Amino acid sequence: MILMLVRARPQHRPQPHRGFTLIELMVVLALTGTLMMLAAPSFVQLLADNRSAMETQDFINDLQLARSEALRRGVPVTLHALSPSLTGTAKFGEVGWRIITDKNADGKGISPTNPTDGLVLRESSAVPPGTSIERMKILTPNVYYLSDLSDKNFVTFNEQGETESKKKVYFKVCISSSFANSGRLIEVTASGLISQNIDNARCRTT
Repeated sequence: MILMLVRARPQHRPQPHRGFTLIELMVVLALTGTLMMLAAPSFVQLLADNRSAMETQDFINDLQLARSEALRRGVPVTLHALSPSLTGTAKFGEVGWRIITDKNADGKGISPTNPTDGLVLRESSAVPPGTSIERMKILTPNVYYLSDLSDKNFVTFNEQGETESKKKVYFKVCISSSFANSGRLIEVTASGLISQNIDNARCRTT
């Protein structure tokens, strides 16, 4: 008779799942909070940059429309702020701007209007709060200041598509939520070509 010895396998009891300790949870929360604090400024700046790019392009589009209408109609066309700033600065975005025919190139339409003077071609509403669009002037290379010229609240293109002043015109777009102390600069050449300048203009003086 052959006896077979069978070795019983030891029984392993299932181990209970180990959860996080309070200290581990506190460490994870602390690290998550730190990462969020580090990422927040970058995210805010990204939103500000996107908004600045959008507002800049919208204003460039309207400048280009004003120039193209001057060429098409054969009369001067003006883009002007709907109302001068109460502070005396030329902030086009405070209440919006309008594109009109402007036969005598004085920056405003006559009443009653006619097809060659005062005819509204387009009207844009004010930009969102925290955004400003201002006419600038250049004193020295790469140094720009708010314009104090008589035409600071408008720009006129003649029937050849040139600026009526035969000089370069600059506009600055700033976003208050931006951490960078610089705004996007729009340049209109004397011949009427419109583009975003590679230079930046200061948005804050302090």
